[in-house]
Amino acid sequence: ALTREARALLGALASGEKGALGVLRHAPDGPISLLDEHEDVQGAIGRAQESIRDLLLAGLEWLRARHPERWRQASPAPVSLATWVGYDLDGRTDIHWGTTVRLRLEEKALQLFRYTKALNEIEAARELAGVLADAGAEAADQAAAFAADLADPAAVADAANRLTAASPRRLTSLQGARTVLTRLIETADEKTALALAVIRAEMDAYGLGVARIHLRVNSAQVRSALRADLGLGADRAFLDRTALDAAAAKTAAAERRAVNFASIFEEQMTARRQFMLCAQVLKHVDEDTPIRFLIAEVEAPATVMGAIYLARLYGVDHRLDISPLFETPDAIERGGRLIERLLEEEEYVAYIRRRGRLSIQCGFSDSGRFMGQIAADLAIERLH
Repeated sequence: ALTREARALLGALASGEKGALGVLRHAPDGPISLLDEHEDVQGAIGRAQESIRDLLLAGLEWLRARHPERWRQASPAPVSLATWVGYDLDGRTDIHWGTTVRLRLEEKALQLFRYTKALNEIEAARELAGVLADAGAEAADQAAAFAADLADPAAVADAANRLTAASPRRLTSLQGARTVLTRLIETADEKTALALAVIRAEMDAYGLGVARIHLRVNSAQVRSALRADLGLGADRAFLDRTALDAAAAKTAAAERRAVNFASIFEEQMTARRQFMLCAQVLKHVDEDTPIRFLIAEVEAPATVMGAIYLARLYGVDHRLDISPLFETPDAIERGGRLIERLLEEEEYVAYIRRRGRLSIQCGFSDSGRFMGQIAADLAIERLH
């Protein structure tokens, strides 16, 4: 409810920074756009990264004192960061798929420049810093191409070609950089090795982005995308056992489909388009970092199983954490049984084993809207 200038001043004061107090307008800034939201979130993430860097250093120093022979092998991960600003299509119609790609590429460029800045302070790592700086500039150029009017098929083709074209500056994985860092950490003096180990841990945490991304759709969008494939009629059918059986059978038989930006341009189903976007991000932006695919208002196991089918169909089930959000009263009451039912399905268990994790999310603001904040908090505790 404050201007950005007023918020920045309050933040500086809370952080113990000296700043001049003046007469500031107390009304909020003008109409807030998606890009305004994104700018504010990037500021918050940047400050969070600075704090986590201090935490990583403290953790590595603790390990060095207790395990002097082994601490250089460690890559601590005490806290993770995630964002869905620019990726959340539940109840929003102002986020074009091209904007999502553009923001993801801008975040990639920003993070590569952060790694570059940190590495440039270490003489032994300056060659690697140059490689990452070039990759950051390439990502920034790619992002600019996706700022065009993507209602025009020619603009889509130009942006897609810019993103997918072979280039010595193009980087879609940090594994090579990580290998270089590990070699330097093993041979450097302790002070230098500590600084490099912090950067390596940051790379493991954030990948080629400022934070993990959460793509969010709602269950109705997933059901719309699945209905024809599963041969189902009204939404009520998704609550039936036959829907889950059909989704599991489809998952077992799914054959990967090729995806390109023309496919995304032509696709009308929101959920399918989001899975296609995942495929393109993993292929052309960051192939290592998992994506969370959040489905809001899930009340039927067939919705989750159907999402796994779509993930397998578009070849992203190996990097996608499909996460039902239990937020309605029925979902919070029955969420445990819903997961229990899914765990009886061989295809679901195979998916979970491959990912190495089972992801769910509980509550958020909507549970308070449905149930009241206190009642929702208690219900979420029971679900946990």
